[in-house]
Amino acid sequence: GKYAIYHFKGFPQFLFMVYQEIFCRWLSRTGNQMDERPVLDIYRKVREDGYMEIDICFPLK
Repeated sequence: GKYAIYHFKGFPQFLFMVYQEIFCRWLSRTGNQMDERPVLDIYRKVREDGYMEIDICFPLK
């Protein structure tokens, strides 16, 4: 199926804002709907100080 992919670069404390943006704003603005499949996180880089680069994959209908 289809996924929307958000490329996150930053610290974990900002992930909540990303999810809030996707679920509360982006989906309604674009008219997309979430599928029942799980959200996938692909970790590209994680440093000792907590900085991370991940792809957050949101399943779409």
